[in-house]
Amino acid sequence: MLNPWLELPPMSPYVLEIDRNAVKQYNAKVAGEKKINFGLIPEPFIGNPETATVILLNLNPGDSPEDAKRG
Repeated sequence: MLNPWLELPPMSPYVLEIDRNAVKQYNAKVAGEKKINFGLIPEPFIGNPETATVILLNLNPGDSPEDAKRG
C-alpha cells in the first residue's frame, strides 16, 4: 500500500488531492468553528514535520486565530 501522506502539499492548503472534494463538501454544510481549516499544519506537533520519519495524524483539538501567529 502506498502512503498517501507523502503527497501532502508542502504549502497551504494542507489537504490531499484525494480528500479535497470531501473536505469542500463538508465545509459547505457546516458553519463557523466546525469547518475544517486546512490553511495550517494540524497541531499540536513535536519536532519538525518536514524531516520527520513518522507523522501521527490525530483529531484537531481546535483552531484559533492565534495559531497562525505561532507558525
